[in-house]
Amino acid sequence: MIDSKVREKIMEDVFITFDPGFPLLEVTSIAKAIDDANVFIPGYIPPAVGSLDLCGFIFAQTREQYQFVILPDRNLVSRMARVQRDGIPENIDETTNNAINVLAFAKAMDFLIEPSIAFHELAQYAGNEIAHEELRWFRIADNHNTLEWIEAAVGRRHKFTPSHPIPQNSAHDLSFPLHRWKRNYVVALKIAELELQQISNIERSLQLFRWLFYDFLLAGPAAIFATFYFSPMSSRKRLLKHLRSLDRERAIGGVKNAAWDITHLSDFVRRIDAGDRERKRYIFATADKGLARIAPLLLKDPHDNDIEIGLATALEAWWPHRDARRIVTALTEYIDHADKSERQINGPVSSDFIDALIERGESNLRAFEP
Repeated sequence: MIDSKVREKIMEDVFITFDPGFPLLEVTSIAKAIDDANVFIPGYIPPAVGSLDLCGFIFAQTREQYQFVILPDRNLVSRMARVQRDGIPENIDETTNNAINVLAFAKAMDFLIEPSIAFHELAQYAGNEIAHEELRWFRIADNHNTLEWIEAAVGRRHKFTPSHPIPQNSAHDLSFPLHRWKRNYVVALKIAELELQQISNIERSLQLFRWLFYDFLLAGPAAIFATFYFSPMSSRKRLLKHLRSLDRERAIGGVKNAAWDITHLSDFVRRIDAGDRERKRYIFATADKGLARIAPLLLKDPHDNDIEIGLATALEAWWPHRDARRIVTALTEYIDHADKSERQINGPVSSDFIDALIERGESNLRAFEP
């Protein structure tokens, strides 16, 4: 990897050109709209010229041979498919506007979009057939005329010309539970259990970390999600919906939704780890302001002393100074002792370990009386 300072010096001496007819003003405008909405979370250190500077992307693509891949959440993907199918609504909401901008920008800049987690999430709620039908419309959108999507993003188009049909392929069962999601669901159930206990916010976080360490897995994205959720500054109802509902199945549905949020975050981290080796740079795209605040913290390595300080400083936006330091200290200590023999995961584990924890967690949640 090129050192960042060397990279910026090289960029100073490179003349970036765009293909004849490239709609530079329009795409620059779309990039600004995405930046203003804080929709893109880059899984890499952006160049000094700016995280959405077109020349920075072209340099990385042509000189450094990186492929950019966008990982969108379900709300964005669903609206991309819907807009392709139905056209742009007269009274456009913010999330739909963000979705149009993201797809138009991706197509203009030759970025890939990897929406697989979003469609697995949809299939769990709506079924395999509906998920595949929406996937078909997303593929039509992704293959549709780029200039039409750019025109839609800048307000010059409200419907698309007919596209070549893409057949639906329902052979793959998108509703089959992902192993990653099941693990994250176990953690989300534990977060819900702790939230319903009469203990302090900091104690909830510290108890979760201890449980992750001794009784489950040290899941970084889930731990950071919980740290934000338990913080005094969070909007709990948006992250774990209907937790105190009289309908306990509705409460479980809210926990499942939170598990999908964690799965989007963990998939982002997993792909970043392999990014340089594969010459790919990943961008998490989300219309969820909570996830947009959580995702950047996943890029901080607790083993790095400077980043440990930076993580604690970042957490102070959510926690009092003393509590933020306690959280980072606890996380770091557990990570440093991950091979400890007392951990359940370091000994024999039954084949139904995850399923048994899910059954127990759901039982506890159903037993709660609001």
